[in-house]
Amino acid sequence: MLFKKCSAFIFLIFISGLSITAAQSEGTLGYIQCHSCGTMNIFTHRLRVSCQTTPQCRCDHIAKCPGPTTRYHYQCDCGALFHDVCMGTHRGTCNEVHPGIDPVLYEQ
Repeated sequence: MLFKKCSAFIFLIFISGLSITAAQSEGTLGYIQCHSCGTMNIFTHRLRVSCQTTPQCRCDHIAKCPGPTTRYHYQCDCGALFHDVCMGTHRGTCNEVHPGIDPVLYEQ
């Protein structure tokens, strides 16, 4: 009986997660590709972000990063594993500041 209740609870959490993902899928901020597993991940929200500051690049794209920045920190989810280093492109002011440099290194 306890197993059935736990299974039902896990199923509800899974369905809730799908609903949240579907709601976020409208506004895309770009994408990244994980080196370790080769999957593509689309940015739909700005979570777990921090920046290092340099004079070259402003970070207007992410509200939590005051001042200029050189690098973004995102966590890349490859199924059951988390990988720290990803390559990709993003939409925002830093991409405009560095025209012609589409690949950006994201590190956790």
